Amino acid sequence: MNLYECRYGEEEWISYVFAETQGKAKSLFNAHWGFGEFVDVRCRFIGKSDAVEAPSVVDSESHKDYPAVLALCGGYTQEESENA
Repeated sequence: MNLYECRYGEEEWISYVFAETQGKAKSLFNAHWGFGEFVDVRCRFIGKSDAVEAPSVVDSESHKDYPAVLALCGGYTQEESENA
């Protein structure tokens, strides 16, 4: 399954999506979050994983497919507070 990093337009937040194609990743992302239009979803191909067999939106670090995300990229990172 292919891993995509998806976002709405120029938004800073992202979500990882495992899907067969970029179009399916956009559709899954938009159906899951529903904050915008399908045409506003931007996806970037990250890589392929044999560990994931079904399409999914990996919306948190506790998701069952998150280890496959970590194997392909750095995963989600928490922004450090400027006041720290």
